[in-house]
Amino acid sequence: MANLQEKPVWETGIYQLETTDPVLGGPDGVDNLQAKQLANRTTFLKKQIDDVVAGALTAEYADRLKTPRNIAMTGDGSWNVSFDASGDVSAQMTLKDSGVAAGSYGQVTVDSKGRVTAARAIQPGDVPALDWGKIVSGKPTTLAGYGITDAAPIAQSMVRRADFDQSQIDAATQSGFRSVLHPGDTSLLMTMDAGGSVGPFQLEAFYAGNLRWRNQTDGRSWTDWKNIWHSGNFSPDGKADKATTLAGYGISDAASKSDLKAISDSVNGGKADKATTLAGYGIIDGASKTDLKTAIDGVIAGAPGALNTLQELASALGNDANYAASITRQLSGKADKATTLSGYGITDAAPIAQSMVRRADFDQSQIDAATQPGFRSVLHPGYTSLLMTMDAGGSVGPFQLEAFYAGNLRWRNQTDSRSWTDWKNIWHSGNFSPDGKADKATTLAGYGISDAVSKSDLKAAADNAGSGKADKATTLAGYGITDAASKSDLTAAVDGALSPRNNVLTASQTTRIIKTTPNTYDAGIYTSGTLELRSAGDDFPSLGLHRPGKTAVALVHKAYGDDSLVLKEANNNEYRVWHAGNDGSFIKRRRTRIHADDKTSLDSSIVSGEMGFNYGTSSGVTGPFISFGGLDTSANYSCQLNADYMSGNVMRFRTKNDDGANPRWNPWHTLVHEDSLVLTAKADRATTLAGYGITDAAPNAQSMVMRADVDQSQIDTATMPGFRNVVHPGDTSLLMTMNAGGSVGPFQLEAFYSGNLRWRNQIDSKTWTDWKKVWHSGNMTFEF
Repeated sequence: MANLQEKPVWETGIYQLETTDPVLGGPDGVDNLQAKQLANRTTFLKKQIDDVVAGALTAEYADRLKTPRNIAMTGDGSWNVSFDASGDVSAQMTLKDSGVAAGSYGQVTVDSKGRVTAARAIQPGDVPALDWGKIVSGKPTTLAGYGITDAAPIAQSMVRRADFDQSQIDAATQSGFRSVLHPGDTSLLMTMDAGGSVGPFQLEAFYAGNLRWRNQTDGRSWTDWKNIWHSGNFSPDGKADKATTLAGYGISDAASKSDLKAISDSVNGGKADKATTLAGYGIIDGASKTDLKTAIDGVIAGAPGALNTLQELASALGNDANYAASITRQLSGKADKATTLSGYGITDAAPIAQSMVRRADFDQSQIDAATQPGFRSVLHPGYTSLLMTMDAGGSVGPFQLEAFYAGNLRWRNQTDSRSWTDWKNIWHSGNFSPDGKADKATTLAGYGISDAVSKSDLKAAADNAGSGKADKATTLAGYGITDAASKSDLTAAVDGALSPRNNVLTASQTTRIIKTTPNTYDAGIYTSGTLELRSAGDDFPSLGLHRPGKTAVALVHKAYGDDSLVLKEANNNEYRVWHAGNDGSFIKRRRTRIHADDKTSLDSSIVSGEMGFNYGTSSGVTGPFISFGGLDTSANYSCQLNADYMSGNVMRFRTKNDDGANPRWNPWHTLVHEDSLVLTAKADRATTLAGYGITDAAPNAQSMVMRADVDQSQIDTATMPGFRNVVHPGDTSLLMTMNAGGSVGPFQLEAFYSGNLRWRNQIDSKTWTDWKKVWHSGNMTFEF
């Protein structure tokens, strides 16, 4: 008996025995065919498994590993996991510590693998240089945004405002200049508002040449417009001089006091004298007070017992049986008697202390103390007045307006110091009339003056008085003087007397010094020099440089050591000649480098007077350095300067404080210059507000600011708003120019040192109108 021969072959099918198949054994017999095919498949599968186990064959699929495997990662990060293929696995990877502490940093260092290896806070030098125009956000647009404190916000400045028509004038309370359109005319409106209770103030100059002003009261309502009289709409010339009689004014159609007295005497002839009784006037048909009283007493005495019965009393009380209760009810609605508004609980009335009511009369000595609001009668010597006082509180103080019985008005107010200003007279048609003045002229004859000399008379007299006089000159020759010495003659004489001319070298002698000895550089060179100044004994050898009458200095060999050579001046001042041998602050040593690898640092390895190259020690800057100054050869009180060699934008410095065993270095500071990176967050240098992007400040050209002084010939071109000092022949003035644009053009108001005011403006053709003088109590006086 033998076994079937098995082969590791995968049979494609298993033979099915048929009924017709004979029974046949043997290796190839039909009876063994099925067993042979199954054995071959089994052998094939066994070989596949053996190969997988031996590693000769890779298994295509596996549900899990026989032995779990550990998968790990090393390097910049660590990670490991156990895996047997039965399911997905995961684990947290741990990165290697970079050495940088956790936090937020503005500046980091990254290696080639993207790892942060160093970090620090951002420094001024880290900010990149950006053009100001490329910064699109975060730029301030206001003075406050830039921290500017020496400029006024546009809302508080006297600048040009938007134009409008006359219907908008009442709302124009913001300070500034505006062009206003009126029907048939234009104007320049100036508004000033200082806040407080005084309210805004408006001054309006019309194209037609008129001026008017107004202000707001405490109730924020505008006062009426007030016209300002000036030489353009009024002239005091041609008016009569003040007189005291009708004849003085040439009045012939009025009666004098004597005429009035004569008429009065004529009218009063035969009249009764003034009396206080009927008898005094001789009246016999009138009843006196005594007669009237007697008649009334008689009527009362004859009446039947008035109110002497209960019925008469009841009738008098209205037949009210509950009269007492009725009276009580009526009294319940009454207030307790008081003497003040608060006592009665009245809130819609002003206390008398705050009201404009009549006050007690007084005399003129009490006016200064009359600060309480109200009206008062004031007694002056020979006349009386009505004094009105108003006090709105605040810094403006009380205001007084006084109307005199004679018809004059004057006003004043108190300043912040609570002192009264001077009284100011108010001119009106009741105290001034321009009629009757002399016509304006330019000659004595034009005014009819006969007791004065003319310019021609004065010149003739002056010419006659000056005959035989010499013309004014500045020299002796100009006056023809020949017997006096000039300044040059005197100088020549003094120089000749004082200067040893025979010892002064001539130009040819000082041209050069001929070398006569060998120039051997040894210890004895001072005795064999080309030029030697040798002293005798203890004398100080010196070289004198002298310009007679101008300067003098000597180079002196004084002593040994630091003061070997000095410069001595004619005024006795003395200066040491410095060199590296007598002063440690001179730069006299150069180091190749300062580097941490060499264990050297700017902190400890440098003395005063060194320079070299620093590799980032102490200052954090790599580049050339210099150490200078100090009290000695050490670094005490010296200064170090270190510059960046790469971009050249960073330069840092520090100084040393204290001396002794433990001197302290002050902190490093970065120098700011035109290319410094610390300036990238700053605005580019500009010369205008627009250049800095500032929108809440007025440009200088539109602001009321102090301008450069001018003389009178430059006034016409002074159209830019502002204040200027103007020089006139014999006088100076302050010129105020305002320009709101529009057709009204610039406006000028000029106040002279001598006390006069005048104004003018430009019209559409941009030509100036004539100057108009402003009349006031300082240039026009009226006596009451």
